[in-house]
Amino acid sequence: MNMRCPYCEGKMRKDQLHAVGAGAGLEWKEDSESLRLNTDPELAARISGDRIAAYNCDFCRKIIVSYEY
Repeated sequence: MNMRCPYCEGKMRKDQLHAVGAGAGLEWKEDSESLRLNTDPELAARISGDRIAAYNCDFCRKIIVSYEY
């Protein structure tokens, strides 16, 4: 799938965002609520840290992430 940047319409590259460190979590937080962002199996995330697929626009310097509950 070719993803176009919603800001500049440029081409986006698909890869992953990685939390750094063993068992490191990647979360969206708003007030007292949080949403863990991880697409790897739970055991792999505990060993390597969370990872989630993302698209990067080099021109706008934006990263787009899709997630599921």
